[in-house]
Amino acid sequence: MSNSVSAIIPAAGIGKRFSDKEKKQFYLINDKPILYYTLKALKLSFPFIEYNIGAQKNDFEFIKNVCNDLDINNYKLVLGGKERFDTVFNCLCESSGKYVLIHDAVRPFITKEIVINCIEVAKKHSAAVCGVTPRDTVKQITNYMVDKTIERDKLILTHTPQVFEKKLLEKALMYQRENNIFITDEAMAIELIGYNVYITQSNFTNIKLTQAEDILYFKYLIEKGVYKI
Repeated sequence: MSNSVSAIIPAAGIGKRFSDKEKKQFYLINDKPILYYTLKALKLSFPFIEYNIGAQKNDFEFIKNVCNDLDINNYKLVLGGKERFDTVFNCLCESSGKYVLIHDAVRPFITKEIVINCIEVAKKHSAAVCGVTPRDTVKQITNYMVDKTIERDKLILTHTPQVFEKKLLEKALMYQRENNIFITDEAMAIELIGYNVYITQSNFTNIKLTQAEDILYFKYLIEKGVYKI
């Protein structure tokens, strides 16, 4: 178990930017929910010892059927929290691996290469995130006026997966919770306690399906045969 990795998939969010009527992780594309494609990609990428999926209680049965459809038997359904980081914390408490990989439920284009690279870096340095350097020029502004242009080589757009040694992430999230600090990803919690987070390469196709327009892109990829279902 010294190198074991648990997968954590927070799937309790409402996703109001996507739709007021349904949760984006359960939106059907070709009769399969987005969560199905994400779990399938993870399953094909690495032999996780378990999948801890954080969700609302009334979604448990739906997710159970998704896992059965994928022949994933080593999963646990965990009650989600108010915020994403609460859901991750609840899942972390149920994880038995030495390392945990956290991945967005609505980021289905993850590749085996990205997953493995992120895990390998985390095993070496305890904390790793994947990301890409911005393609566009980035400017810092105040009151709609440009202050300065920021060097793109010093910036990273972070994606998931993010991989951490479990004990380190437990320490970081306990500190974050005790001090009531709002975080936007788990790497930020690691930063708060003064540990280094190492970067691995992601790619621009590893997008998070956030807007309704993103679904059209997904359907286009399926139609053109770029994404195999």
